Amino acid sequence: MQASLETTKNLANDLLVVIVNFNGGNHLINCIHSVLLQGIKASITVIDNGSTDRSHYIASHTFPEISIINSKVNHGYGEAINVAVQASDAKNLLILNPDITLQENCLKLMMTQLHEYPGIVGPSLYTDATAEFSFGMTINHTGMPTVTPNGTSPLFVQGCTMLMDMETFVIVHGFDGRYFLFAEDLEFCWRALLAGKEVSVAETAKAIHVGGGSASGGYPRIGKRYRTSSMRVSLRERNTIAAFISCAPLWWLPFILPIILIRCCVISLGALFMAKPQIFKDIFAGIFWNVRNLNRSIKRRKSLTSTKAGKIEAKRRIIYGALFLTTLRSFGIPSIE
Repeated sequence: MQASLETTKNLANDLLVVIVNFNGGNHLINCIHSVLLQGIKASITVIDNGSTDRSHYIASHTFPEISIINSKVNHGYGEAINVAVQASDAKNLLILNPDITLQENCLKLMMTQLHEYPGIVGPSLYTDATAEFSFGMTINHTGMPTVTPNGTSPLFVQGCTMLMDMETFVIVHGFDGRYFLFAEDLEFCWRALLAGKEVSVAETAKAIHVGGGSASGGYPRIGKRYRTSSMRVSLRERNTIAAFISCAPLWWLPFILPIILIRCCVISLGALFMAKPQIFKDIFAGIFWNVRNLNRSIKRRKSLTSTKAGKIEAKRRIIYGALFLTTLRSFGIPSIE
């Protein structure tokens, strides 16, 4: 045990914490405070994506020891992290959303897990929006996201709280900056597994996530109608197609991509029926975006050196089943803002 704690201490001495902020308000202050309370030496960088609520200015005055990277425009989640990492030579990276609060010893426990299973580590995540804990995420064979079933390993951990060694970040070639929001954590972790790295959850490490800070809705809650938004629906469908092109087994694509396109059409027609023509337009714009970006997605795929064991493991963590229909049965037709 002593050796494990000593290794954790050494890992923590070279830790970069990146918080991607967009109008985080008081959540950002609480997030930084929770990191400082972990008692682990780390360099904290807030990269601000063009906030208008002055939250990054308030944070810099409240915590003068942190670094602020100001961006006049919102480059999205993944690209913001890529920018923050470029200026660092740290060996380990913790990524946080501003609406995350790390609980006592969360970071130490995640560090220990990272030493035992190099790659990417997430915590046990309690999300206020769902009033439930999750222990990692996966997708079904058509890209619908869901929580990891009990007793199984995750395909990905949510980007709101993600710890990794920097070697993994380099191997994966960082985040795909085209995604802006949604599914970038899926693609990133999927690529890490393909490269032979581990994706795991430190179950005794706990963090609280408010949820829905970047885009409203998106978190189903038992007994309540599912709420979502046009941006959330359209970007998730668009980026899921790109993630499959980048990561899925080649022989899947002729079978799975048509199913995903059919789902997009069903959602689009449903949006028209609900008098939400913008979703109809955005989803088809996302399909054409993937056509225009096909060469870049293929290049992204070729940039990764996959291992045979990694391919087998990643495929094993994907589940099968009609999650789209299951979600409709459980929560009804969603409320779209």
